[in-house]
Amino acid sequence: MATVYSFDLFDTVISRKTGTPKGIFCMMQQKMQETWPEAAPYFTEHFFDIRIRAEQIAREEANREEISLNIIYQTMQRFYPAIPAGKISRLEMDLERKYSFGIRKTINTIHFLLDLGKRVIFISDMYLPIQQIREMLEKASPRFTGLPVYLSSEEGVTKLSGDLYRQALGREHLNPSDLLHTGNDPWTDIRIPAELGIHTLLCSETELLPLEQAMLTRENDLYAQLMCGASRFTRLTAHDNSDVNRTAATFSGPLFYTCIRPVLARAAEEKNAVVHFMARDGKVLKTIADAILSVHPLPVRTNYFYASRETLIMPSIRDFSERLHSELNRQSFLDHEETLHSLSQKLFRPAEAVQEFLQEKKIRRDKVLKKDECTYFFTWLSRSKYIPQIRQACEKKRHLLLEYLKELKFFSSSNFIVDIGWTGYTQTALRLMLDTIPVFCWNLLCFGGLPETERLPVKCLTRLSPVDLYKFCTSLELFCQADHGKTIGYERKDGRIQPLFRSVPPRYLDWPFERYYSGLRSFSRNFTLLLRDFDLDEAEAEPRLRKALLNILKRPPLYIAQSVGSILYTRGVLDGQPKEAAPPFTYKMLIRYFLHRNAEITNWYEGSLARSNFRLIRLNASFFQLIRKMTNALIWLKRDGIAATCREAIRQLKTIGKRG
Repeated sequence: MATVYSFDLFDTVISRKTGTPKGIFCMMQQKMQETWPEAAPYFTEHFFDIRIRAEQIAREEANREEISLNIIYQTMQRFYPAIPAGKISRLEMDLERKYSFGIRKTINTIHFLLDLGKRVIFISDMYLPIQQIREMLEKASPRFTGLPVYLSSEEGVTKLSGDLYRQALGREHLNPSDLLHTGNDPWTDIRIPAELGIHTLLCSETELLPLEQAMLTRENDLYAQLMCGASRFTRLTAHDNSDVNRTAATFSGPLFYTCIRPVLARAAEEKNAVVHFMARDGKVLKTIADAILSVHPLPVRTNYFYASRETLIMPSIRDFSERLHSELNRQSFLDHEETLHSLSQKLFRPAEAVQEFLQEKKIRRDKVLKKDECTYFFTWLSRSKYIPQIRQACEKKRHLLLEYLKELKFFSSSNFIVDIGWTGYTQTALRLMLDTIPVFCWNLLCFGGLPETERLPVKCLTRLSPVDLYKFCTSLELFCQADHGKTIGYERKDGRIQPLFRSVPPRYLDWPFERYYSGLRSFSRNFTLLLRDFDLDEAEAEPRLRKALLNILKRPPLYIAQSVGSILYTRGVLDGQPKEAAPPFTYKMLIRYFLHRNAEITNWYEGSLARSNFRLIRLNASFFQLIRKMTNALIWLKRDGIAATCREAIRQLKTIGKRG
């Protein structure tokens, strides 16, 4: 039975706000470039590699198991005699101290042991001096002051050889079985002490998650180190260990941060700038923006702009002729599963018009319209007596929208309208309503890239190919959930314009929105505080990090798939019966999805796959990816390939017949 408890230090009790320990060298390189312009350019530009190489040489030449920080810089000075080795050494210790933090779970465990009157010691392989280590421990918790510390740089022996454990056991007058050691290294903290007869416990929470490893695109990139470090720091210090909070801190926050930061920087260049985040996707984006501004104030105001395709596209229409159908199709306003009921709501059509068309065509109100039926409906509508009523309804809604914008002081500000995407037609519709009003307005999409956007007054912060756009749009929207329904219009109430919302089922609001937003705020504040200390060119690193994070959606970790896949979600402008966005597949559901690609089965195929309890999927998920590609090819042959081949053969035969 253990009577004394020992803990490794780095990545067990304390850690750094960087992705890896070498992130401190990136910080040093940046600081030297900013504050020591008189230093040799080669040295400051390549310090990261020089520091690593100096430590390698010092260890190779050492006549003892462990070296100290002074020995490392003495070795460096042999190759670069002009450098102020003492000054650089102090800079490293200052940065280690400033950017260290205590790991909440381990600190709580040690506090619990101390409350029980247990003896606690620290055993660590580290080249930093003992005084530096004690200061970092005291910063993590004042209760650690005075606890025994066995440090390899002081003792001259290491955990790797086992001698540091032997030395600690001897000084503490312990048998190996009296000690329980906790650490994060499977070899030096688990295997080596276990061979000595010491009880061990692995601390694995501090290891980088696959998402955080994806952020670390280059180890010598300070921006990547800080983003990875901020994600890990947020995760290890959070009081909320839920999957939803962790998803926000390790994926949603980092991904959307790279979109929002440049928007705020651009808006700050204008006078009286207001950044409007369009509902509902904008709720997440505004949460991140407000967290950034809370620690890094800029001359920018943010606003949550209640709007949707329903409130913008139809009121912007001026031509109600037969071209209305093709125009609404072009703007992606019409869904592929439209019914008369859904069309009547979208087009603000009177109830008697629906009844008249129903009697003429004998179509059920809730029947999905075929393509030719939908075309006929719009042809009939454009020639009917109801067009003036529809035009009048659109004008009324347009007037209420402009009044709503006036209350937002839209016409006296420099406005930036931000949305997730994808095509920019809603933003274009707003511009059409403002075409006669002199107003400065930038339209920004976080994601987009369809060819049509080249002709639209919209800037895409992240240009995706049409394939990627189709692949990511639905799944990314799941990460931008808001705790209210879709905006369907406006009304004047108590002297002000108030938005009207489509009701949402109570089960939808059961999803832990506040936990999700809390994770977003925590990561955004932590990352902004780190960035504020350095003068970095974020524009170069952000696209690379966005690409790495988006690739995670193809093989999502289970905790992300579980948290986001459980969101209630519906497709289309008019919400139907909500279902889980990415439910776990059964074998029957999986076969149906492969054969039909029915989006009602799942809105995020990869998320459903990750949540599925299939033994074969666990063994090799790529097998199902191969099956999916094969069925894609079969569906193409069935729907397009064979039919297209037959049409071409018939055309050739007709041509030959005419010639003959």
